[in-house]
This record gives sequence, C-alpha cells and structure tokens, in this order.
Amino acid sequence: MPLSEANLSGVILSGADLKATCRLETDLTRSELRAAVLNGADLSGAHLSGADLSNAYLIQINLTEANLRGAILDEVVMFKANLFKANLSGANLSGADLSESNFNEANLAGANLTGVNCKRALFAKANLSGAVLSGAVLTKANLSEAILSEAVLSDANLEGADLRLAILARANLSAAVLSEAVLNKANLRGADLRAAVLDRANLSEANLSAAILDKANLSAANLSGADFTGAICNGAVFIGVDLSGAKLTDALLMGANFNGAILEGAIRSKGTGKST
Repeated sequence: MPLSEANLSGVILSGADLKATCRLETDLTRSELRAAVLNGADLSGAHLSGADLSNAYLIQINLTEANLRGAILDEVVMFKANLFKANLSGANLSGADLSESNFNEANLAGANLTGVNCKRALFAKANLSGAVLSGAVLTKANLSEAILSEAVLSDANLEGADLRLAILARANLSAAVLSEAVLNKANLRGADLRAAVLDRANLSEANLSAAILDKANLSAANLSGADFTGAICNGAVFIGVDLSGAKLTDALLMGANFNGAILEGAIRSKGTGKST
C-alpha cells in the first residue's frame, strides 16, 4: 500500500523493507526505522524530524527538501542519495556512509558527522556551521561556498576537496589533511590549522588572518595573494610555496621554513619571529 501523504508519526518500523514504497511528503516524525531498508525510495519533502534511522539502508534514496532535523542516522548506508536542500540540522550521522551523495544547499548546522565517509559527496552552498566532522573522509568532496564556520574537522581527510569560497572562520582543522585541496578565496580567519597538511593546496587569495598554523605543512602550496595578517605560523613549512603578493603583516613565523619560497611582492613589515 503506498504511503503517499500518510501520517506515520511515532510508528515503529524497525527492520522493515520499505524500498520504493514511501513517497511524497510522508510524515514519519519521531518514527523508529532502525535498520529499515529504504533503497531507492522517494521521500522528497518527507517529515522525518527526530526519526531513528540508525543502521538503515538508504542507498539512492530521494530526500530532497526533507525535514530530518534532529534525526538519528548513525551508521546508515546512504551513498548516492539526494538530500538537496534537506534540513539535517542537529542530526546524528556519525559513522555513516554518505559517499557520492548530494547535500547541495542542505542545512547541516550543528550536525554530528564524526567519522563519516563522504568521498566525492556534494556540499556546495551547504550550511555546516558548528557541525562536527572529526575524522571524516571528504576526499574529492565539493564544499564550494559551503558555510563551515566553527565546524570541527580535526583529523579529517579533505585531500583534493573543493573548498573554494567556503567560509571556515574559526573552524578546527587541526591535523587535517588538505593535500591538493582547492581553497582559493576561502575564509579561514581565526581557523585552527595546527599540524595540518596543506601541501600543493591552492590557497590563493584566501583569508588566513589570525589563523593558527603552527607546524602546518604548506609545501608547494599556492599562497599568492593570501592574507596571513596576525597568523601564528611557528614551525610551519613553507618550502617551495608561492607567496607572491601575500600579506604577512604581524604574522608569527618563529622557526618557519621558507626555503625555495617565492616572496615577490609579499608584505612582511612588522612581522615577528625568525624564519629560515
């Protein structure tokens, strides 16, 4: 029986196989759907706020503009799913497989994405402010123009990710891997990048003012036109970087390594600390 426009709020359907059954604005608010199979289902616009979908199979599910606020989605298998403009604020997606899924323009503010697999996932213009992505795998993910202010991305793998024009102000990226990531014109003001790996990354015209980059590895990175005003870069590795036109005013550079760096046009007045 189709569940189109049905109200199943509070229903217990744990372990149920509902693939391709639910569709069109179904109300599953606070429902228990643990380990349910919803592969290929159309739940666009559905109401799933507070629902428990932990360990569910949601492969290629359509959750466009669905309301999943505060939903429990830990350990779900949800690759190649469509969550365009979905509301996942405060949701728990820890340990989930979200690879190749579409979260463009979705609201994930305050969501728990600890240890998720988001390889090649799409988060363009998504709101991830305050979200926790510690240990997340975001290789080749598209986070262009995403809002990640005050997000926690410590130990996350963002190798080759697209973060151009992203807002990462005051984000925690300590020990994160951002090798070959695209961060041109990104806002990293006040971000924590201690011990982060940014080799061969593109940070041209990025805002790194007041950021903490102690012992970060930026070898061969493109830092042309970047703003490091007031940044703390003690012990950072800038070997072979392009810093042409960059601002290093008042940056702390004690023990930083600039061997082979291009510094043409860089503004270094008032800087403190001794670099090599």
